[in-house]
Amino acid sequence: MSESLRDLPPPLRSPIDRPLVGPRLILARYSDEHLPLVHDAISSNIEHLRPHMRWIAHEPLTLEDRKNLVDEWNRDADEGRGVVMGSFLNGQLIGSTGLHRRRPVPTSIEVGYWIDARHLGRGYATETTCLLVEEAFTHEEIETVSIYCDETNEASARVAIRAGFLYRETTESPEGERSPGESGRERHYSIEREAFDPNWRHRF
Repeated sequence: MSESLRDLPPPLRSPIDRPLVGPRLILARYSDEHLPLVHDAISSNIEHLRPHMRWIAHEPLTLEDRKNLVDEWNRDADEGRGVVMGSFLNGQLIGSTGLHRRRPVPTSIEVGYWIDARHLGRGYATETTCLLVEEAFTHEEIETVSIYCDETNEASARVAIRAGFLYRETTESPEGERSPGESGRERHYSIEREAFDPNWRHRF
């Protein structure tokens, strides 16, 4: 086992393998049929994503490389190491999201997301986040859900607050400046199980 895997918390006891249905959005794991949608969505959002998404530096990927990446995401999900999903609005892919076991805290999991630039300002990132938090707390071992965003990423900070997360601290990022628009300092927001509003859907 690699050092990186050894430092991660244990896998979820049950994998996340079903679509998550919200008031407007459906979050679903990617399959081969989604590859052209993912390719088009990322290609049209490269400059939008470049400031805060370090992985955009590897774009554009070939279709074969993207398939390999999706296969890797799904293997990780099957093993309980979080999940990567598409955010679908009426069958249209408008973003990507996930729950990630990136930090060595067994009772915590992390939300990540991005929304297509053409669909900003409509609450889709907040709805996506609430869906993921709701799913996270169906897993008995999870007591806290976190969002980490760069100090300069005001949009993600606003999503965290709207979804009910509380600001915890700002620290130096373990990985420094990862993307052109980042400062190297990250804000940490989190929400505890007892603080999550089970009636969040009425807001959308």
